[in-house]
Amino acid sequence: PYGAPRPAASWRLEHVLVGARPGRTWILRGVVSLGREGTMVRFPEDDSLAPLHCELRPAGTALEVVDKSGTLGTFVMVPAGGERKVNEGWRVRLGSTMFRVVSR
Repeated sequence: PYGAPRPAASWRLEHVLVGARPGRTWILRGVVSLGREGTMVRFPEDDSLAPLHCELRPAGTALEVVDKSGTLGTFVMVPAGGERKVNEGWRVRLGSTMFRVVSR
């Protein structure tokens, strides 16, 4: 009952390169924004991304992907402005950028 609050669960986001090769990896906690500019995880060279493309939010043992891209959409069958839970190991494509979600 006394002490620091339990830290939020961490998870890993892996950038998947052409040919399914691993790229950069981030260890993240809480809500994370992804996009071309002004976000926590940025890909300024990907013109097919919106400045704020989506947010990833912890949801129990999964993550919620919340599309913020306007009409560009996010490739995990998320309608523009919609949200969907993403389970461990799923791949998510934003513009021409591919990720794999891994819990830690």
